[in-house]
Amino acid sequence: MTWGMFILSKPVILLNGPSSSGKSTLGRALQAMIQERKNERFGLVSIDDCMKLAADEVIYEDDVFEINPDLCEKALCELKYAAGVIIDHVITSERIYTQLTEALKPY
Repeated sequence: MTWGMFILSKPVILLNGPSSSGKSTLGRALQAMIQERKNERFGLVSIDDCMKLAADEVIYEDDVFEINPDLCEKALCELKYAAGVIIDHVITSERIYTQLTEALKPY
């Protein structure tokens, strides 16, 4: 018997924007609001968790693409146990967005 691919329906909220634009602050506020209003725990995954840069350091597309699989893995781990996940990201190209959406496709 073939089961095929299971589709799991959990929300993924993507916050995308340049560095220091308030994504992390917004992500934490959303996480708290969801917990308070819906009594659901959402994971929060940030590009900052995977990429250690100084505030004035330039983020290059290749650097983001290189760490994107780690960010995707962290998001998938959160989705195993949380009601959903909020991702704070700096998507600098279509290939990064495609890599992210493909990794999270089951959700």
